Amino acid sequence: MIRFPLALALLLLPALATAEVPSDFQTTAPIELQGGGPYYRLTLPIQANFAAHAPDLRDLRVFNSQGEAVRFSLIRDQAHTEQTEQQVPLKWFPLYAADATPDTLRQIKVDRRTDGTIVSVLDGDPAATGAPKLRGYLLDTSQAKGSALKLDLDWDPAITGFQQLSVEASDDLQNWQRWEGSAQLARLEFNGEHVERKQIDLPGGHAAYLRLTWRVPAEAPALTAAVLTTGSATDRPAGLSWSDPVAPSRGDKDGYEWDFQRPIAIERLKFALPQVNVLSPVEISTKDERVPHAEWRELARSVLYRLLIDGKEWQQQDISLYPTPIRALRLVPDARGGGLGGAPTLSVGVTAQQLVFLASGSGPFTLAIGKDDAKPADLPPGMLMPGYGSSNAPPISVAQLGPLTGTAGQKATGALSDMPAGGWQSLVLWGVLLLGIGAIGFMAVRLLKQTKA
Repeated sequence: MIRFPLALALLLLPALATAEVPSDFQTTAPIELQGGGPYYRLTLPIQANFAAHAPDLRDLRVFNSQGEAVRFSLIRDQAHTEQTEQQVPLKWFPLYAADATPDTLRQIKVDRRTDGTIVSVLDGDPAATGAPKLRGYLLDTSQAKGSALKLDLDWDPAITGFQQLSVEASDDLQNWQRWEGSAQLARLEFNGEHVERKQIDLPGGHAAYLRLTWRVPAEAPALTAAVLTTGSATDRPAGLSWSDPVAPSRGDKDGYEWDFQRPIAIERLKFALPQVNVLSPVEISTKDERVPHAEWRELARSVLYRLLIDGKEWQQQDISLYPTPIRALRLVPDARGGGLGGAPTLSVGVTAQQLVFLASGSGPFTLAIGKDDAKPADLPPGMLMPGYGSSNAPPISVAQLGPLTGTAGQKATGALSDMPAGGWQSLVLWGVLLLGIGAIGFMAVRLLKQTKA
């Protein structure tokens, strides 16, 4: 009966030393769930970076109402290319030739408006004899934007069978480039069944005009519709979270300095000048304040300006940095520039991150952050969510994050100067924990002596 408490005490020692609870963290925020879950997504504000004790947010956790940590992933926003498609109805103009051979469309004369739009078309060889036949069509694509991806055609529904044609492109109606030498279209019917192919894949180029020439049959059917699908790509940079602007902690005309209570992995800087019509080259540097008498190390050089031109302000937008943890920052204007007209304010930007978590256990759920020596606890998205990134991925509901509040009850803001100081609460908690472990160890020793006696 004495050995059981001893074994239980020995088992409790590592559990007491490693278990995490929300009170271990200096900053918390409530999470409001919307939707059915069980996966939820929210965007982390930059205040979370300020509250973290590690630049990579390794000390971030999510707890349920029982104080149990739940599984989560941190997903950084990535630069990407957005593809958009647009369908453009086209005007077409019939092309006739007296000869039934494919190469008789030698001349095309057009009447165009000032914007390039075709009004009328004269085609074929005036010297040719015989009854003219419909050999193809000229399509006006001059108003279409983007790259030509697909061409959808429709023709007289009474005409069935296969249609074979070529597609040529031109910008001046003189020089033609073959895009498709033998496009195959079809409309087949049998016993009430229908097979149709009306779409031609295009190479993704751009042209003001398309010429369709029928090969088989030698005479083209009467078109009823022509629709061009165009595509365009837009590069989207990674999204950023910005802090509120903050005045320098110290400075004069020779330079300005900002201090951070903990290293922050800053990726963008934005300086706001107090006066207009100011321009000056500047040097931006940092130093490691943990090293005594550390020298300032250059991070970047740029030109800050704020100009008023024709009633519109022109400003230097932001300065990119390699995402290195920074604890102190200095801005030194070039002495030849005449200064900055006063102390600038600074906003810092970091890549936006999303938090996705599995709502296991019962709510409400709480985000906690701000703990020294914490180990990373986030999982890769593909491990947290089966099929992540594919059409088989589970749906993710929306969650909203409430205000971040420190252990002393202060509301954490986005200002650089309001980052929690931290430290003494963790020391108190560790002291209480060590006293508890010491008491359990003392009890274990006494029980061991009793068993030997």
